[in-house]
Amino acid sequence: MLSLNGRVHATQNEVTRGGSHDREVPVAVVIDYIDAYRDRVVEGKKLGVEPICAVLNDAGMRIAPRTYYASKTRAPAARTVRDGELKKEIMRVFGENYGVYGARKVHAVLNREGIRVARCTVERLMRASGLRGLRRGRRPRTTLDAAPASGVEDLVVRSFTASAPNRLWVADITYVRTFSGWAYAAPVSSPCGSVMEVGLLGLAESA
Repeated sequence: MLSLNGRVHATQNEVTRGGSHDREVPVAVVIDYIDAYRDRVVEGKKLGVEPICAVLNDAGMRIAPRTYYASKTRAPAARTVRDGELKKEIMRVFGENYGVYGARKVHAVLNREGIRVARCTVERLMRASGLRGLRRGRRPRTTLDAAPASGVEDLVVRSFTASAPNRLWVADITYVRTFSGWAYAAPVSSPCGSVMEVGLLGLAESA
């Protein structure tokens, strides 16, 4: 915000994006903007509501001072009150489930608890609150089919038995989903007895 010759001015990129005028901006956003600047002191004077409204109007944001003052005195709309109540419940369910539930599961839990709400409402409020569930990604591929002519020779002829310890070892690779990503483990065991060793190969962090 700038003050030139006693009048309040604002660069247009502070209040709008692009070069078009009369852009439709939610009233709540404009009210918040006025609240953020109304008490700011420029050249020894507070900016005030009326000068800011004049600047916003010049920039294409149509709002009258009476609209601002009315928003401060009238009771909040029923939808606003309901949204506030639902946001608390949504955040509770989201937190109780380790932040992995998406809108579908949060919606199911709320309705199961007797809190009637539409799924589209849950999606809207989660989006507004910056909440996003864990997305199921593609499972890691741990085995690639080899060409018929290639590969390692079958030294045990598919007979996974041993008459004594340390004669044959059987290994495999598997993966487990964790909060940090996919953990890869390679169990190695002996068919003779119950000896097993497991090695953690690595951890691939989720995107």
